[in-house]
Amino acid sequence: MHNMHIVNIMRLDDYLKQSRTSPSRFAAMVGVNCSTIYRIRTGQTFPHKRTIQAIWDVTDGQVGPNDLLITGPHSTSTGDTANED
Repeated sequence: MHNMHIVNIMRLDDYLKQSRTSPSRFAAMVGVNCSTIYRIRTGQTFPHKRTIQAIWDVTDGQVGPNDLLITGPHSTSTGDTANED
């Protein structure tokens, strides 16, 4: 028998929706600008190592580096509008 590991994949958008955290509040918790979170959510950028670690810490490991690679249509139903530079 092989040892199988089940990996829970949670996109950042899913975490924000589930935790009822606005992108602007999450950005403040992580220590980055809201526009940075927007670019990460939409796949326009991949975060720096320190930002990945902060996201991991803030989400208690629910959103990890591999989860940040998964992009796609996102929801802005949190009531927060994204700022673009």
